[in-house]
Amino acid sequence: MRAMVKRMDAETRESFERHTGEGAEATLQRLSTRSGAELEGWLAAHPRAVELLERRPLRTGSNDGVVLSDHEDELLRIEEIFGRNTTPEDYITGFERFVRENMNQVPALIAVTQRPRDLTRKELSELAGLLDERNYSESMLRAAYGRARNADIAAHIIGFVRQAALGDPLIPYATRVDGAIVRIEASRPWTGRQKEWLRRIGRALKDKPVADPTLLDQGAFADKGGFKRISQEFDGALDEVLHAFNEAIWTSPAA
Repeated sequence: MRAMVKRMDAETRESFERHTGEGAEATLQRLSTRSGAELEGWLAAHPRAVELLERRPLRTGSNDGVVLSDHEDELLRIEEIFGRNTTPEDYITGFERFVRENMNQVPALIAVTQRPRDLTRKELSELAGLLDERNYSESMLRAAYGRARNADIAAHIIGFVRQAALGDPLIPYATRVDGAIVRIEASRPWTGRQKEWLRRIGRALKDKPVADPTLLDQGAFADKGGFKRISQEFDGALDEVLHAFNEAIWTSPAA
């Protein structure tokens, strides 16, 4: 299990933590001291844990070992497996069907499709967990859409959902954020200090999507006093600024 953990990519690690409630390394450290019966009980309570441990990145430069053979190599076929479907097109069709059938019923999908302005990181995490349980992870969706459309589409999971539900164009997420920064800066006469903060928030959003107060209470933002301190630079209206970022990123037709 420790060897499997070393191969897990960041997205799978997040899925594992959502499913089990703690990080993979911490989980294995704790389980290593438990009895066989306790381990069996834990696995029964977390049925997707083994599948997540065994999941391998779609693209990796790592080498799991050397296989030696005397016969000549022969390429038989190249395949990508998308869950139970056999083609990227089938995978995309299943994803779009799931989104459309649940977009008005599942809270996380309602948030993404109907009120992205108020979207929180907690709701984004719930959305990612919901889709991952059905094998619709961001990396798999990128691979399927890229294969079906012969393009490398670096869209975010929110972008894929909104495209399936509302027909939004699939645009690289970083491009959406850059466009949002430009539009927000042009929306009113900001001070020089405020513009600096807007650009910092934009850079942070490229790595940690969704603008909500928790974004500014960690990392470099926390070192500067966090949301409460930074809000003073915006006369107490920073929450509205964060809402504006979400709206500019996801609802602008020119994003």
